[in-house]
Amino acid sequence: MDETLEPLAWLIGTWRGTAEGHPGRGTQERRYEGVLRGQFLMGTNRTTWLPSDQQQQGEVHEDISLISFDRAAGRFVMHVFYVERFVAEYLCGPQATPDAWVFTADRVQNGPSGMRSRETLVRRGEILESRFELAMAGKEFSLYTRETLARV
Repeated sequence: MDETLEPLAWLIGTWRGTAEGHPGRGTQERRYEGVLRGQFLMGTNRTTWLPSDQQQQGEVHEDISLISFDRAAGRFVMHVFYVERFVAEYLCGPQATPDAWVFTADRVQNGPSGMRSRETLVRRGEILESRFELAMAGKEFSLYTRETLARV
């Protein structure tokens, strides 16, 4: 793996756990691996949402992410492709702690004008906590989903 990706190498492997948020409650499985000779970190995600009043048959969400290190800017960049046809480029801001990474997208392709999104990844030992937040034009971020995953 490229040495610039080492701070995120702990993500490599399979993670499973619970998801909760706007779509309700469900389960999630994520997998991260080095790709293209270790120059990028690829993540795949599948969340299965249980049936609810809003989604009588439940829902399955999938996305693929590619994380790279922008050497000129000195920060991580994450491109995410969502099954709902949204695409976002997330820039990682300065870390508040060595175990938390905040990725923010100021624009979401195929989303409403002015839509932004943010994903926060937190390492707590062998637990991965993820928060996904959305903000519509002129609004502050609000929690959309939260996942708590354990390494498999």
